[in-house]
Amino acid sequence: MPAMQPHTLAAALLAGALFLPAAATAEVAAVIPACPLLTSDEVAEAFGVPLRSSEEEPSGGGEGEGRMTTCLWTPADGEPGATLSVVVWSWPRGDGGAAGFLETLRLLAGEESDRPPTETLAIGDDALWDGDRVYLRKGGTSVTLATSLNALDPTPDAKAKLEGLAAIVAERL
Repeated sequence: MPAMQPHTLAAALLAGALFLPAAATAEVAAVIPACPLLTSDEVAEAFGVPLRSSEEEPSGGGEGEGRMTTCLWTPADGEPGATLSVVVWSWPRGDGGAAGFLETLRLLAGEESDRPPTETLAIGDDALWDGDRVYLRKGGTSVTLATSLNALDPTPDAKAKLEGLAAIVAERL
């Protein structure tokens, strides 16, 4: 059997790679733990009281899928009070999921009459305020920060508090 020429071998390898199933070549999103993106002192300074964090188990993240991590901050004394959730979605490189997420939020805000219009914020690569949450994007990662007093009532000065914390998160991503 004659030896294969280098350019013929390269062409054969390239052709084989083009016909691999998509899942075999898809990337897996990184796990980005949500809780270490903020310190207890930073959260306490924003809310005026100590809060303790609890990291949820990551979800998603199969080949070609986004992966979600969540950190819930609750009053350290166990009493009712302001809470904070930080939800981090990481996406496979080149996926576009993070940018698409924010764009979808902007489109939905225009269609739902009971929601205030979104406001673009100068945080990370893109960010917005939708009346009760801050959403930000940095590269291929999107983050949602939300707060409430008791899961029903808005937190006073929520926008300022969440904007400040979002800026810290964006720097750490």
